[in-house]
Parts: sequence; C-alpha cells; structure tokens
Amino acid sequence: MKKTMRVVLLQILIVAFLATTVDFSMLAPRNVQAISLPIGMASAKKTTMAAMKVDGLLNEKAWSIKTPIEVEAVAFSNNKAYFGTLWDANYVYVGVKVYDANVFNSATDFSTGDSVQVYFDMNNNHFIHYDLFDSFYKIGVGNTKVWEKYNKTTGVRQASKRTSYGYCVEMAFPVSTLLLEKMKAGRIFGLDVGVADDDTGTGVSSQLLWYGTKDNDIFTQNFGDFYLNDAKNTLKPPKHPKEYQPSVYHFKNFYEYVYPSDQTRIVRLWVPSVTIPVKGLIIIGNGGNGDWRYESAHKELQVFARKYGFGVVSHAGIIGSKTYEENGKIILNAFKLFAKIGKNPELVNVPFIYSGSSSGGASAYGMMNFAPNRTIAITSNVTAGFNPATPSDAALKVPAMFTTGELDGSFQNMKAMVRGARARGALWSWLGVQGMGHEHRRTYHMFLPFWAKCIALRVPANANPKVGPVKLNEIKEDTGWLTDDTTWASGCTNIAPYADYTGVKTEAGWIIDKDIAYLYRGLSTWNQRLSITMDNNPAPFSDVEYTLKILKPGSELVLRVVPNNFPGTLTKVAFYMGGKLLGETAGTSFETNLSNQYAAQTFTAVGYDENGKAYASSILGVIMDVNK
Repeated sequence: MKKTMRVVLLQILIVAFLATTVDFSMLAPRNVQAISLPIGMASAKKTTMAAMKVDGLLNEKAWSIKTPIEVEAVAFSNNKAYFGTLWDANYVYVGVKVYDANVFNSATDFSTGDSVQVYFDMNNNHFIHYDLFDSFYKIGVGNTKVWEKYNKTTGVRQASKRTSYGYCVEMAFPVSTLLLEKMKAGRIFGLDVGVADDDTGTGVSSQLLWYGTKDNDIFTQNFGDFYLNDAKNTLKPPKHPKEYQPSVYHFKNFYEYVYPSDQTRIVRLWVPSVTIPVKGLIIIGNGGNGDWRYESAHKELQVFARKYGFGVVSHAGIIGSKTYEENGKIILNAFKLFAKIGKNPELVNVPFIYSGSSSGGASAYGMMNFAPNRTIAITSNVTAGFNPATPSDAALKVPAMFTTGELDGSFQNMKAMVRGARARGALWSWLGVQGMGHEHRRTYHMFLPFWAKCIALRVPANANPKVGPVKLNEIKEDTGWLTDDTTWASGCTNIAPYADYTGVKTEAGWIIDKDIAYLYRGLSTWNQRLSITMDNNPAPFSDVEYTLKILKPGSELVLRVVPNNFPGTLTKVAFYMGGKLLGETAGTSFETNLSNQYAAQTFTAVGYDENGKAYASSILGVIMDVNK
C-alpha cells in the first residue's frame, strides 16, 4: 500500500514538474493551431478593418503571425520564419516574419538577396501542373517589384521592412487578380509560403517552405490548404473537397484548355472583352518544351491586341516540330472548346497571327502549313527545324518574317529554307541579326508593326467570325518590296519596291510594304555606324532589349542617333517612323509626337556622309496605349 502511494505521489510530482517546465504545444503535430487544424491547413481570419495598410510593419491587431515555415526544401537553412493570413471581400493578405542574421536586399531578378514566395491554388485541385487559377509570387526585401509566374500582378501591394531580428513582409493580393469572383467564409484554397535565404549577398542558398516541396514552381499538388474563417476565427475547418480536374476553364477574360491525354500541353487565351466579339488572335508559341502561358498576360501584347479587337494566346508543352502533325489539332480544338463554354462563340472561326522563338517559331511554321487558311501571318525567330521540310503551296501565300542570329545554329538552315521557298514565290523574308545568338533582341520592334500591316491587308473590314470562317485577303507578290540579303554588310541593306528591284526577284527576300522594309533595313544592316535612342524615355533602351515601352497618347519624343565610328563627317540625318519620313536635320536629334493612329510605332534613321553615302541606323519601337 505504501509502495503504491509512493508511486502515485511520484507520478503527481513528475506531472507537476513537467507542467511548469515543458511547453506541451511544442509536442503537437506541425502546423496545428488553436482551433485544432489538421496538418497542412491554415486559417485565414476575416479582418473587420476598413482598410489594411500594407506598410510592412504587421502592427495591426488582426495579424497573428504564428504558423511556422520550417520545411527545408532546398539545403539547410539557419533562418526561422512564420506567416499569417487574413482576408476581406477584396483581398487575401499574407504576412511573414523572418528571423535572419544576414539580410540582403533582393536583386530585381531575385537571383540574389532575401525574398518571400507565396503560392496560390485557388481551385484547390492540388494538381500536377499550374492551371488558370494558380499563382506563384516572389517579393524581395527592399525590392518594390512584384514577380508572378504568369504576370498576374495587377493591384498586388507589398512592403518589406528590416527589423532587429531580420525582416518582415506584408502583402495584399486582389481577389480579382487571383481570379475569384467572391470571397465567403468557409471556402478553402491551396496555399504555400516560402522564404529564400541569401547569407552572403551572392546568391540564394536555401529555401524554407510551410508545407510543399522544391517543385512548388512546377505543380500545386504538395501545397497546404487555407480556408476563410469568420471574423471571430471560430469557424471549424471544412473537409478537403474531392479533387477534380476539368480539361477546359473559363473565367472572366481568360480561357484555358488542358490536353487530357498527357495534361502537359496547355493552351491559355486572354480576350479583351466577352461582350464584344473577338476579331482574331495573336498566338505566342512556347520555347523548348516550356511553359509560356504568362505571355497571354503580357501588357504590351494586350495593349496591341486590344487595338485590333484581338485576343492573345500562349501555351505550354507544345513541341514545335510536332505542330504540323499533331499539336495544331490540339490548339484548334482548344479554340472550339472555348467557343462552347464561354461567351465568345466566334473563337471557332477567328483567324490568327502566330509568333515564337526556337520551338515556338517552329510551331508558327507548322501551324502555317497545317491551317494556312486561318493564318494571317507568322513571325519565326531562331528556328532551326522546319516540319514539313517542304512548305505547302498554300503556306507560301502567308506573309512570313524569319529572323535569327549571326551566332545561332539556325542561321544556315533558315537561309536555305527561306531561299528555297522564295524560288517558289513565297511571301517571305529572312534576316540574321549581327552578333545575336539564340535570343530576341529587337526583332519584336519589327514584328509588331508587321502584324499590324498584315491585319490591315489580310483581314476584311467586314469580317464576322460569329457567322462563319473568315476568308483572308490574298496579297500579290508584286505589291511588296524586295531585299538583297547579300548586302547586309554594306552599311545600308539594299531594299526596293518590287517593280524597281534590279536583282533576281526570286532570290530576294519579300517584304509586305515600304514601312516594314525600312525596319528590315535597320535591323538587318551589319557594322552599323548609327544607333537610335530616345532622350526622354523613362528607361534607357539597350540593343539586347526586345520589349517595347508603353507610352501615353500624344507623348513627345526626342529621337537621337549616336554615331559609332562613323566614317567621314555626318552631314545629314533623316528620321523615319517605318518608311514615313518625319524630318531631316543636320544634327543628331529630332523631336516628334506619337501618332494616335498606330499601336506599335517603330523608328529608324539614315545618316549621310559628306559624299552622300547612306548608313542605316538600328530600330527602336514603342507601344502607345491608343485604347485609353
């Protein structure tokens, strides 16, 4: 009896001791919170504040930053981090605290410095790829830029602050940008939060995640869940919904199709309106076997497309060499499905422009041969493989511009293919940009004005894809311009109207009109002695930059040429927008205003020495938002 009492007394003393010295919450399963959440689930409390001030301080009473971010996804990390979530009718808020002894500001490209990653799976299907409702954000310390895998950054607010323990980040994600129509307590979504660590300022060395893996940027299946709690944070978590993966989606201005057989070939479409019929599409092919769906949200492309009533298509997993035989059918079938499930039935008939680089350029070529009657034009960059090897007769009638780099492996193949097609009367040209490898440079500064010309000349003004297929206008070869690809190194590539060209016409490159011929001359001329730039552009251009700046209507521009080992004396400079002469000057600068007529405006110049010899400058394009 005494022995039994001693054992019981000892047990009581042990329990009492442990109760005063051990934090039993540390023994609970990872990520279990006060309301007994399952592992891998977080609760987002509804905030009742009129407006959350996103300043990086995380000092509002509503915040509870307690969920640990502790999965070592990439290498060992010496950091500790915690996050919390809030929501209201318009935003999802995420706050993160990071305990880090060595904090470095993030580079603009996030390759160095410390940063936070936030992953959303808003249809919560935890699937093997990203779909229309998934997002992946990066927010860096000291970096005002917000990066997202598919450019879904509209309205996203963020702020970071250095602290005595490291840093904290506060973020607000608009419901509309996450592609949700309504927030309601009880809804459940996929979520993960990560922290990338750079302890030396030379590169990210480790990553912590709340629940997922290092492959979070590829698929969503390992994300955790978060659900929208009520303002008192007392709503019990719902059950995880049954996983369901439809093959086609429509949400507001976006459509997406997932090819069911392999679930890796995916087509995404943005349309400017669901109430006004779409007149056509601009398709941007993915390079390699990659995921280029972000291009459909590219602001430059959307501004340009909206001007003409076009949508923007981008895709993932489409191998260019298989577009003619297989992938072309998949893409056109996606348009049929979009027409059925959405509010744009005309998509089954709309014509399109196809553009891409590398494998994407091969896709453009393949689709032109597969569906020439629907192809307005193509632009194909750094494309080495062409299937079919011999283009069809119908494809020869589709205006096409092929570009490559002097240093790219596609140079000789492209040259032989285009020259062979020109011998058969193809409406095609090719050019090799000096010093360029497997890249873009300023090719798109020529491509976008070329697209505009093709839309104007090929698409009938009264075309109505809602009532049936659009019969595209044919362009006669003798209405274009020709160029001699053997004169690139002359200082000013030879171009001329078809009737005035003195060489063998079937050996010359064909260009749609004077405007594009002048831009071709500027892009193709080697050993250029003049570069063109803008004095008042908000960000300087470089010769390797392929994006075009978006400027406001009526913007005043000061164009300037910069001589580069110019031979002799520069006596006169003629400035052009396309082939339209803007003016001549004895100096090196010229002031002009953007025309309200064109969405894409590309400039070039020709300088003359004391003997009257002409030297072509490079080209420089801008986008003007004529839709405003």
